[in-house]
Order: sequence, then C-alpha cells, then structure tokens
Amino acid sequence: MAVISHMCDVAENFEHILLVEKSLKGSTARWLSPEERDELMDDDMASGLRS
Repeated sequence: MAVISHMCDVAENFEHILLVEKSLKGSTARWLSPEERDELMDDDMASGLRS
C-alpha cells in the first residue's frame, strides 16, 4: 500500500515515510528513520500545524 500526502496527520499513521524535498537543483527522496518521523511530527506540533 502507498499513500502520497503533504499532510503529517496522514503520515503519522504509517511506519515507513518517504520524504521528498524540492530544491532549485531538483528533488531528492529518502526514507525517514523512526526517530526522524517522530521528530517531524513533534516539529509540526510545536509550530502549531497540528493540535
């Protein structure tokens, strides 16, 4: 199963997250470690993007 989403509320429900980042030179993709996934969720919570 695969889900493409820009919403962290969706991403938090999946164990494996592929992060795609856009730059002027093109896009890069990498799998997040469990720690990076949790940190992404925590950052969103701290910034007010999630309640």
